Amino acid sequence: MNIKLTEKELMQLRENLPVDANGKIDLNKVIDGTKEIIGEQLNIEDMKTILESMGIELTDKEFLNLRRHLQFDDDNNIYENRLLEGVKSLKSGKVNVNNLDKVLGNMGIKLSDKELKDLVQSLPVDVDEKTSLETLMNKVQVFTGDKVDSGNLKNVLKNMGIELTDKEQEQLMKSLPTDGTGKVYQHRLMRGVKFFKEGKLDLNNLENSLENMGLRLTEEEMKNLSDNLQVDANGKVALKDVMEGIKATTGGDVDGKDVKRILGNMGIELTDTESLELIQKLPFDDDNKVFKNRLLRSPKFFIGGKVNVNNLDTVLDNMGVKLSDKELEDLTQNIHVGSKYAVR
Repeated sequence: MNIKLTEKELMQLRENLPVDANGKIDLNKVIDGTKEIIGEQLNIEDMKTILESMGIELTDKEFLNLRRHLQFDDDNNIYENRLLEGVKSLKSGKVNVNNLDKVLGNMGIKLSDKELKDLVQSLPVDVDEKTSLETLMNKVQVFTGDKVDSGNLKNVLKNMGIELTDKEQEQLMKSLPTDGTGKVYQHRLMRGVKFFKEGKLDLNNLENSLENMGLRLTEEEMKNLSDNLQVDANGKVALKDVMEGIKATTGGDVDGKDVKRILGNMGIELTDTESLELIQKLPFDDDNKVFKNRLLRSPKFFIGGKVNVNNLDTVLDNMGVKLSDKELEDLTQNIHVGSKYAVR
């Protein structure tokens, strides 16, 4: 049929073709599966126009460099998906952030509205609202993770120390968007796992399992969590108990854009410089979230901010500073107060 696949493409095709009892595969499914993997044929003369229509801008030098790294057939044709794979590996070139859904969609990368919004907010953008292709692809990898085979979900989760019931696994598979080859982004998979109540985790692999879910605990947080979990005879702990324990230990998640408001509600007022410095230092996860208790303890390292004296006991308690009533009274009497705020 004059279709030459790479070893990777051939393996991908084999993994997703149904085989009958006689070891045969329907020819139409082979053809459709092949088209899904390699895309349509494009001519070298149309490449620049096609890329521009996708919202990808290359200089003449960048375009020539891309051409040199692509494999064309004798008629100067190339398959669409191979072109897009080549584009993904570019270290230069720019895309307009207002056109990201179209650009990523053409590359076969499907993001939800929330994922797309969070991605845009995390990208460095120039005055023309453009970002580099290299930065974009690196950020996309952070947001999505690697692709895993949804048909092998049980083994994928088992290797991560996660065990779901058959019913939960079925629900998870139905809720996850898969691509044309039956694969799903790992980070979507792990975010979905957190919401199930009957699953179990291997205690000996707990830290690794949580990291795969994007939950990175400190040594102290991990110890507090582990000390309060009930372990069954097989060394397993209930996923529900783990999630509730993490919330109790860390205070739950706080979105990055809510940091200033939450501190304000506590009675803490930081300078603009300190607010920016705080956001830069806090360990946000891939979803731009940080544990609330880490946020609440962080302002004590700043000296320019202010605290509402009426909330002093609550503020100090949130920062992990425990004072007796007498100590709190003495402190209140010995700090300088301007208006209702006391300089730390």
